[in-house]
Amino acid sequence: MGIATGRQIRGTTVVKQSKNKLSPASEQQRQLLQGKTQSVTQMKQQLRQMRKHTDAWEAQLKQFEKELQSTGDDAQLANVDLQGLLQKQQQTLQMLSNISKFTHDTAMAVIRKIGG
Repeated sequence: MGIATGRQIRGTTVVKQSKNKLSPASEQQRQLLQGKTQSVTQMKQQLRQMRKHTDAWEAQLKQFEKELQSTGDDAQLANVDLQGLLQKQQQTLQMLSNISKFTHDTAMAVIRKIGG
């Protein structure tokens, strides 16, 4: 360690150090600064990793949105098909109802002629 010499200038102690050696206080400051630098470096690495994960999550979210849209389109097509089937069913029921009414009316007409 270097030798620190101090002298008072206007109420402030000025510390002189030899050029290559640090005082204990300076060594502590250097270690603290080095620790903070390492912490910052670690935080930057964590941030990069978080960005990678975020990018992956955003890509997955976009894929899910595409699938959801596709599913929505498929559901709309299925709904149109279902409406078509329901319409055909309604037409078939109406036709059966008309046949039943025609058969009933014909039978009643025959009964009237026989009984008449």
